[in-house]
Amino acid sequence: MKLTKNNISKAIDNVQDKYSALFDDLILLKNFKSKNFKSKSIFDFQYKLGIQLYKLASLRNEITVQEKKLIDKKQLIKPRWFIHRMRLYRKFKDSVENCIRIGKTLGDAFVWHFYQFNLPELFRHIDHEEIKIPPTGIGGMGELEFIKKNFILNNHFALLHGITNFLKIGDVSFISMDDCLLTSLGEIKTEKKEDGSLMVHLTAINSKGRHFFENINSDAKNEKDIYKGYFNPERFKRQIKKIIAVLKVSKEKNNENQLIYDKYYVKELEDVVDGLKGKVLNMKKVNARLLFVSNRFNYRTFSKRMFAKQNVKAYKRREDEIVKMVNSLYDKENLNHPIQMGSIHFDGKLEPISLIGTCPIFWYPIRPDIIKEIYFQNVFVLSLFNPTELFLNLKKLGLEFSKDEDTGKFYFGKMIGEKRMWIENISYFLSLIKDHLQTEEAVIEAIKGIVSITENQKDASTGVKIMPEIYHISTAYNQDNIK
Repeated sequence: MKLTKNNISKAIDNVQDKYSALFDDLILLKNFKSKNFKSKSIFDFQYKLGIQLYKLASLRNEITVQEKKLIDKKQLIKPRWFIHRMRLYRKFKDSVENCIRIGKTLGDAFVWHFYQFNLPELFRHIDHEEIKIPPTGIGGMGELEFIKKNFILNNHFALLHGITNFLKIGDVSFISMDDCLLTSLGEIKTEKKEDGSLMVHLTAINSKGRHFFENINSDAKNEKDIYKGYFNPERFKRQIKKIIAVLKVSKEKNNENQLIYDKYYVKELEDVVDGLKGKVLNMKKVNARLLFVSNRFNYRTFSKRMFAKQNVKAYKRREDEIVKMVNSLYDKENLNHPIQMGSIHFDGKLEPISLIGTCPIFWYPIRPDIIKEIYFQNVFVLSLFNPTELFLNLKKLGLEFSKDEDTGKFYFGKMIGEKRMWIENISYFLSLIKDHLQTEEAVIEAIKGIVSITENQKDASTGVKIMPEIYHISTAYNQDNIK
């Protein structure tokens, strides 16, 4: 395909149409009691999404090739034309990469439905480097052919990692249809045979006490014989090591360290988006210290946004009102902490926002039309949060900032007997409020739970590092009144 503005526009707008249909399938999965829900759409979902991501990744690779060719010819062409062309390619690539990110957030929503009972394993993926661009070529096509034929394999759901943002270790997960628990992670390797067909090989590593391959008939060869000649054995060993590390999570439930909360500012989010009718910008005070700001993009298609500029005039016209609203967040009676700025689902660089212990906002009890506006970047929602009152309430529990005289660092915590307890990552809790719609009450309850867990360890002879599992979960099924 020739890389013209018209051709790129057609390509990404076609993907947008496909995404829209897939989003509708996800909504029916969320409302599976609807008479319109068809299981076949779920069986086909990963392959359909994967094909669109494969096309986008291939298009991005072609843009990169043309960029390199242009750079090689730099000395032979006029500087002005070179700069213009490079900027054009950058616009193309940014748009394609953004389409990929949007598609993968649909993949995240899909796999959450199956992975939600395996949260420790799921959240261990987040610590690893994300593979932003899905695989192409023979490897990518092999994965797609595998999932097309094997969404259900040996009484397990197969979940393809390449269609998601947060599954980063291995190529595929296998979730048992019997108990919904993770049995195995797998690596897929593909080779092209002489007749042009693809041979797909799966290496699966079982979780402790689980047996995925137990009842599968296989004439498996020695590992070296299977993979020799078409992939790097050392790289494969490293991949398997990462998989084993994820699967080392114990299946024994430690309920004492597990905290679950589900209080959200859902209605307030819906209100600030609904208030955009006839406007580009809308603001809503959630409470005295939290402000939601919604902004509508006038261009509804992905292609139109490639060269669109932000409507600065809309902000300029309401500058005084914006300043007044922001100033109203400050506490006049107390010394204020810095205002925290957050965003819902996508950040300022259009990267999806994820946090250990939270689920995709798709599964919150938010109206489908609102979710779609946010997922498809028709609407952006920002938050401004003054944490002063939150910290004052936590101070009533004995929690406050203090300075370690030896290191010079500040910690947030309290004395428990003769020992100092501190929370290492207080920014995590601020993110729950400003990025994930959590209420301050839910965050305070979570921190209370952590303090309680710590107090139970106060008689330990040495310092103890406690890793509580904090889950802010709302998988809301059948709440959208879809018949």
